Amino acid sequence: MNSKFILATAVIGFCTGIVTPALAQVAANCAPRAEVIDRLSGYYGEALDGGGLQSDSTLFEVWVSRADRNWTILMTDVSGLSCIMAAGTDWSGGTDLAQISDAPV
Repeated sequence: MNSKFILATAVIGFCTGIVTPALAQVAANCAPRAEVIDRLSGYYGEALDGGGLQSDSTLFEVWVSRADRNWTILMTDVSGLSCIMAAGTDWSGGTDLAQISDAPV
């Protein structure tokens, strides 16, 4: 066999092993905005807390559950595809942080 063919096959196999899981993870975290919002509000009890434009084509939003203190950062593009960029627990809003910073140390 041609050594270039073997090398090319090995490189493609290696790259596929790296790239495919990354693409699968992105696909698993993205869906049409309506579906993501339904899930955040219905299942997690989150509501829109704030957000803003990153560019003409990208909107970032923070969704928060005041009851459970869960939070999600959502990115939506102009096509309506939303991707969960980060999520976590123990949310502290701006008011909570202001009270903490005013407290004596």
